[in-house]
Amino acid sequence: MMGVVALAFIIHVVGLSSAAQYFGKELGQLRTEAHGVTGTVKIADSKTIVIEDFNYDGAGPDAYIWVGTTDQPGATGTIVPAFEGDTEKLRAYTGERVIAKLPGSTTVQDYKWISIWCRMAGANFGDIYIPASFANPAPFNLGALPTYAHRVKADSVVINDAKTLTFTNLFYDGNGPDAYFWADTRSNPTSSGTKLIWQPGMSNSGVNQRIGMAFTGQTVTVTMPGDTTVYDFINIGLWCVQARQDFGSITYDKDTLNVPAVLDPPPSSTYPNCKVLVDDEFQVQWRITDNKIDVELASLVKPGNYMAFGLSGSQTRTQMVGSDVTVAWMDEGSMSPMVADYNLESEAQCGLNDGRGACPDNVPTVNGTSDSTLLALLFGKGITRISYSRLLDTGDSIDQVIPTDREVFISWALGPINADGRTAKHVSVPRDDPRINFGVSTRSTCPPLPVGDDGPPLPAWKALKTKDETSFVVEIGQSGGKRGYTGITGVVGWGIAWYVNGLLIPEITVERGVTYTFTVYGGDNPEKSAEYHPFYITTDEEGGHAQLSDAEKAKRTIFAGPTAGPLCSWEVAQTGSNPDDFTNFADYKATLERNCIGSGSDGMEMTWTPDENTPDLVYYQCYTHRFLGWKINVNSAAGLKISLLLLLAMFAVIKLL
Repeated sequence: MMGVVALAFIIHVVGLSSAAQYFGKELGQLRTEAHGVTGTVKIADSKTIVIEDFNYDGAGPDAYIWVGTTDQPGATGTIVPAFEGDTEKLRAYTGERVIAKLPGSTTVQDYKWISIWCRMAGANFGDIYIPASFANPAPFNLGALPTYAHRVKADSVVINDAKTLTFTNLFYDGNGPDAYFWADTRSNPTSSGTKLIWQPGMSNSGVNQRIGMAFTGQTVTVTMPGDTTVYDFINIGLWCVQARQDFGSITYDKDTLNVPAVLDPPPSSTYPNCKVLVDDEFQVQWRITDNKIDVELASLVKPGNYMAFGLSGSQTRTQMVGSDVTVAWMDEGSMSPMVADYNLESEAQCGLNDGRGACPDNVPTVNGTSDSTLLALLFGKGITRISYSRLLDTGDSIDQVIPTDREVFISWALGPINADGRTAKHVSVPRDDPRINFGVSTRSTCPPLPVGDDGPPLPAWKALKTKDETSFVVEIGQSGGKRGYTGITGVVGWGIAWYVNGLLIPEITVERGVTYTFTVYGGDNPEKSAEYHPFYITTDEEGGHAQLSDAEKAKRTIFAGPTAGPLCSWEVAQTGSNPDDFTNFADYKATLERNCIGSGSDGMEMTWTPDENTPDLVYYQCYTHRFLGWKINVNSAAGLKISLLLLLAMFAVIKLL
């Protein structure tokens, strides 16, 4: 796999099953003052208070959960809304659980006490004091993962919360026959441990969670299965079931651990608004709280494919160029969710050296920041749901402000993620000009998405080849989706690829000492990055030489080019045609039409004569964009082969003499 991407987020993955019944570190018991108030107070996270087995007769005229910074409970304080009732006064409770969340930016450790307080009566019905030594629940770093076998190591293992852990910069050679992420109740792991979940949407039974790949520096988040939490174990690592071998593990003290709890989503945390973007395929939900927006994207996309959503690049219609979007996807290698801000300067690939094209905001040449924060992943039954949060006004100069007082045109797209972790050309975009009023007060809902079932993988088209030809016409064309460029090469392309003599990325065979002519129609206007594709021959299997750093360029060799010529491209003539519906390239090509633009009708010629210094395998590529070309096999000329055979025969005779 080319260009393995290291994940850069510590994330909270929400499983499809009910979260564990751990509600946080116990603070203590409510002290009863009036109206039968009792209960056990726990702190689930820095902003969430849980009162277990809560009792209150409900007779107070104006009682609330109340926090303050004075030395003792009094009229100066802050209401902590219960999830179920917002700021409504407390009703009667009998042995129930109440979950309340602090408003604003304050946290539990900012206060001195928690009270059941009646404002009208100015009375304290019950309270508990927060010690000065109290620390909010927070992620805990267990330290580096040691190496015991198969080159397993990680810079750190972080317990994010009671349900999830993150292995940062994880390495594993992939050669264990039956390896799993593993948790155990013993300091030295055994076969009686528990398999952890790193591939969401599947249980930990059987071989569902077997690690069938190598890790080369990824960041991987794993989830505790079922109702278990990190408090049920004391050892975490990688374990081989067949070999009964600890590949690398780390022990922790669960009694001193104080990490956030994971609570079942309360009713008020659901999204009040939803819009269907594609019937039975793609939906967006959102809610606005204070100065931020939480968004959930839901689609039938598989891991390795993205969902993009945001504001249009135009105020009068939906326009991809200029759009400010968040891209969300599940990494196919680590099965972990990711989100990234994108600035769509053009429809071209992202140029890392100049920041042009469809680029993440945090690319240095874009000069922006990534302002979308991952919230959660739900993955199962073929449906991927990724939620994220961002400020309405991020303060980033390249971000748009999300208005709440009017309708705005939106942009969205679905498509594959490149091996380098950046977006490839979309496969689905709006056909009209969709609009949303994000500040609308009326609730809206979407129908359930159908259970996804894509069936077996689509077979690739037959790989095409050319031989015994010395003249080639090279043009741009549609990549052919999963059956075309991706199926043939095994990597995700940009949606376009080289057509050589009318064929999609044929494998070319040449001979040393023979001169070859390539007539190039790849586009000659560098001001239009999406239409500028200089042709060149190189040792680089990915291409895109212009995007490389000087150090990276020094590791590659260019044998011919780059050569730019007028643009001729094979474009979709029949709207709605899908390359996945065709069993061969010829039938698909019949739905395309050849269009030419540029400085002239004649292509630009490039000649190349491979010699004895040319490797046996090189590639024809696009100089400005990656993943457009394919292989050139370089053979020795027939005469040279005969001469070499004769020379070898002479040496054999001399040796015998």
